[in-house]
Amino acid sequence: MKRLLILLLALLLCLSMAVPALADVIWEPEGDFFLEHESECSYENRAYIAAGAEGFVRAFDEPLGKLTAEYPNGEEFWIEWIWDREGGWGYFRYHDEDEGWQQAWVQMGDLTVKYDAVSFAQEHGAEFLHPEEDALLPLEGLEQLVVWTYPGAEDHYVLAVYADSDQPPLWFDTLYEDPEGRTWGNLNYYYGYRNVWVCLTDPESEDLSAAVPAAPETPAPTEAPAPTPDPTEGPEPDPTKAPEPDPTEAPAPAETASPAAGGSPAAPDAPQNSFTEVSGGSGFPWLPVGLVAAVVIVAGILLAVFGKRKK
Repeated sequence: MKRLLILLLALLLCLSMAVPALADVIWEPEGDFFLEHESECSYENRAYIAAGAEGFVRAFDEPLGKLTAEYPNGEEFWIEWIWDREGGWGYFRYHDEDEGWQQAWVQMGDLTVKYDAVSFAQEHGAEFLHPEEDALLPLEGLEQLVVWTYPGAEDHYVLAVYADSDQPPLWFDTLYEDPEGRTWGNLNYYYGYRNVWVCLTDPESEDLSAAVPAAPETPAPTEAPAPTPDPTEGPEPDPTKAPEPDPTEAPAPAETASPAAGGSPAAPDAPQNSFTEVSGGSGFPWLPVGLVAAVVIVAGILLAVFGKRKK
């Protein structure tokens, strides 16, 4: 009986340690190409803007593979992986209403990076402060917490803070003071959000986009010229829609993880955290809680059965 109880407690402990790991999954490209060239690929996870010399960029099922679609300049791609050969190829995912999540590759020479936290660090890194003792931001008394792509960015996420939650304070070892005198702290990783910033002076405000000089503008969308149709390729793909599947090809393999919802052509992994994003979604970790509840129920049944046998 004691051995059974110890085993169940150990199982519960393992599940509790595994819960945070469920919140962050790196998606790897499907198919033989990535398996064969994985050592030549690097994880990128950054947004890029289409800026092809012809006014559009071409997407392929794999590098040097079959053309699947064309996108006009100005289209945004979330590049998750880069194949560092043949001039560089970026991997992205996009969502089709009929086919679900699909994947494609585009030449990196036809893209320009969207100004982000990495760009901000390259431009302002010399101004960063690293205090001897980490700066703290208590969450008590806050109704919401706003995290930013970088200080002064337009992109930000609003998280509701539960009043009855016992959240520990946030720790910051990298700080930045903007021209308005506000202090910002960098979070390398926080519940699915990577390399984001919090304004320690005003952590609840959403009106801080003008805190630093405007970032370089991304290329404006331009109308793509109509490419010459190739009679062997069939009808020209619509750049605003996902490509139609080829009936001669095998169906796409089943998904092994749940990609993030939204975005065009693809979005970064959806953050899972102990807060609730105001714009939508509860953010509650139903799967881990369900697993723990199931183990507790099974443990109760086993304890009851073995208890009766002992009597």
